[in-house]
Amino acid sequence: MNIFKKKVHLMKANKKTFEDILKSFKQLIENPESSETKIHKFIHEKKPYWLFGLEYINLASKVPFPPNKKDYEFDLMLQRYDNFFDLVELKGPNEKLFQQKTKNRYQPRQKLSQALGQVFKYIHICDTTPSIKDLLKPKAFIVIGNENTDDADERRIFSSFLNNVEVLTYTDLLARGTKLLEYIDTLNVE
Repeated sequence: MNIFKKKVHLMKANKKTFEDILKSFKQLIENPESSETKIHKFIHEKKPYWLFGLEYINLASKVPFPPNKKDYEFDLMLQRYDNFFDLVELKGPNEKLFQQKTKNRYQPRQKLSQALGQVFKYIHICDTTPSIKDLLKPKAFIVIGNENTDDADERRIFSSFLNNVEVLTYTDLLARGTKLLEYIDTLNVE
């Protein structure tokens, strides 16, 4: 509970900074010229780990894995309050997630499929590299597309079959950040 209280106090004290970050993030993801590279740079510089949830206290960018090697490179690693880490794979903000194959059937597009393959491999490597205990059974986020390139119902169905992998759009991250800042105002933590 102390960690939560400290985090709430920190967020309340820096609310204007968080609002500015959120405003810049919104402009970036709504720009049709934005790319995965531009968003990654923004996240690396501003460190808005809180967009992913209150359980996160920090993030690292372009993390080689396993350590001291570079067999793989995680786009982001989110540090949890319990010092475990979760993974984030970023794709472009304007990528379409699904294509309709028939009237009642969709399939993931290539970029979403690539991201899934990457995170499945990353999770497997984390599970089979026992010397790195902070990466024990990590959760993975795939962030791709926006509300205009997504079919929310299809994504919900698709994601329901994934274990420890959550597919989010950049619009989802923006909404999470907005709700979090609204919620912070309502908290009275002594």
